[in-house]
Amino acid sequence: MTKEKAKAVTIKVWSFLRDHSEIRSKKYYPSWLWEKVFGCRNYCPLCELFYQENATCPDCPLGSCNESSDYYRWMCAANNETRSICAGNIVEKVKAWEV
Repeated sequence: MTKEKAKAVTIKVWSFLRDHSEIRSKKYYPSWLWEKVFGCRNYCPLCELFYQENATCPDCPLGSCNESSDYYRWMCAANNETRSICAGNIVEKVKAWEV
């Protein structure tokens, strides 16, 4: 996958999750979205490009998916509003990424 395609797919995925914050897990993606990430490491186009040993991703525009990341906060969010905010933050970071 190219960086350009990974950027476009990531923006599409996280924009959808921002707008559909009732979705709490990647396993609940609609089929048309699931098809875009199926086969990617961690079902993420960015992980497919940048993942390295010990889950470090030094060149990823998100930095990491550890406990201090927007991804981790989205994954652990207790409500839709928090999920929407975290997903929106991810969209903005990826949009700002210069490929």
